[in-house]
Amino acid sequence: MKINTLLFSFFFSLQGLMAQIPTDSILQAILEEADLLYRHEMAAWHGTDMVLGNPSLAANFGGYLISQEGEDMQSIILDQSQQNCIATNRFSKATPEQAQIISEEERPISLSELKRVVAQSLMIKQMEEHLEDFFIPEGFSVNIACLQKDFGYRFFILMGTHQEGIIPFGNDYQIDTENNGNLLSWRKLHQSLTPTPLPSGLADMEITEAMHSHLHENPLITTTDIATFRLYAPFTALKRFTVYSPAIKCSFTYELDRNRITTKQMLDL
Repeated sequence: MKINTLLFSFFFSLQGLMAQIPTDSILQAILEEADLLYRHEMAAWHGTDMVLGNPSLAANFGGYLISQEGEDMQSIILDQSQQNCIATNRFSKATPEQAQIISEEERPISLSELKRVVAQSLMIKQMEEHLEDFFIPEGFSVNIACLQKDFGYRFFILMGTHQEGIIPFGNDYQIDTENNGNLLSWRKLHQSLTPTPLPSGLADMEITEAMHSHLHENPLITTTDIATFRLYAPFTALKRFTVYSPAIKCSFTYELDRNRITTKQMLDL
């Protein structure tokens, strides 16, 4: 799933955050990182679909790496040893669902690709003690995405599903590491899995908006909120979703068609 992205950080305490709606620049930074995460996951989805549709490649499939090359995302398909690349595809920013096949010739992975494999393995090992309560419900799967940052890597652990009409919000983590995989920081973005399903008994109605709330620890709409919605909303009639944040008495509404966030101050949530 991943590299050259805008590093953004919030230089204010939670106490200060509670008193104000985030600035446009902060919301724009969230949108930009969400776009990278969305295109990373699209490359992962379609890159692996192409491999699994090829019996000879599928028999030796051992994972993938996604990297950003200019404005494109590149999918590196690994063999079962994770020491060799067996296929390379590229996905443009304009058409992230359409792959350009670069090569299906086997080659040893490069040094930079090896460093990514090692960093991700070390990150998972270090996070094991923090993921003791991590639970994967039936019908869901785990995806690990990696974006390159100035300080090293930003990993996201997020949920996936093949269930119809479900937006798999929640049960997600953001983990920052150095280039060698040493853990810098991590945070749980949602308290639990909060999937948004199409309500039963309303099949004849067009539901166009979903909503959920955030705890005080993570008051803003997240990168994973937006990327997850962009990935799964096209399989539903949903056009927007809203996050309510009691911590700053604010709501955030993301509009799919416009790819924008609007905010509204609330008197009481």
